[in-house]
Amino acid sequence: DTTSGTVADVGVKLAAAGATAKITSVTFKIDSDAGLVGDKAIQTTVALTTATNSLVVATSTFTGPYGIGYSDAVGSIGVVIKTSTFDQLEKAIDIDAAASKATIQGNTITNSVLSGTGNAAMGAITIDNNDTITVEGNTIKGNKGFSIKVTADADNVTVSGNSLSGNTLGLRNTDSVNNLNAKLNWWGSSTGPTHATANSAGT
Repeated sequence: DTTSGTVADVGVKLAAAGATAKITSVTFKIDSDAGLVGDKAIQTTVALTTATNSLVVATSTFTGPYGIGYSDAVGSIGVVIKTSTFDQLEKAIDIDAAASKATIQGNTITNSVLSGTGNAAMGAITIDNNDTITVEGNTIKGNKGFSIKVTADADNVTVSGNSLSGNTLGLRNTDSVNNLNAKLNWWGSSTGPTHATANSAGT
């Protein structure tokens, strides 16, 4: 339970390269101030280096208001975040390191209170740099901003089998060089997602 205030708080901080951790059936309450995205439930500050299951987060609950559920800006690998619930956060998952490898699977992400508008809006899942990220089988609905936003290394990201509906904005890839594989997702309508040229009749 982090505390509201002007100093950023972290619930669980992982700071040893060889460490492994399993976080199961834990409830995180992030009592953060509006826009204070420094508050985090789980953060890696030294890259985890175990190739398989360096960090497993399962069947846990993350609630806001504001803050971030899981944050990695140091390039951890072997991360699995699954079957958990994220509600009313600034970002549910935030990954920003070129070496990062993670699987985000079977989670429910709702009611994110994202900052920014239009193409500048954040994503409930935000991926800025990565090596390999798989986002599959998640339900992401009712969020402000984008359900998922990828800004770099989009060719390393797979978004598949998710339900992305009722969000203010859909999915955003701002990587001007690489395409993003976002096949076989449900967009809340059989018409699929709107795209100005490829699917102008989409939902």
